[in-house]
Amino acid sequence: MHLNELYSLHQRELIQAAAADRVWERHQHEAAADRLASQITSIQNANGVNAVGLLPAASI
Repeated sequence: MHLNELYSLHQRELIQAAAADRVWERHQHEAAADRLASQITSIQNANGVNAVGLLPAASI
């Protein structure tokens, strides 16, 4: 998957988490955002990018 697409999906999950009415739903979206953040960081590291990793969704 293209890096920009992963960033877009990550942002959508964060937005959906913020809009969730139920705690369990928010946690699901946060977990999905965290999985995407991990994929993004892995791709960056594999390409030699010296970037700070994305924060866990629950801390944003």
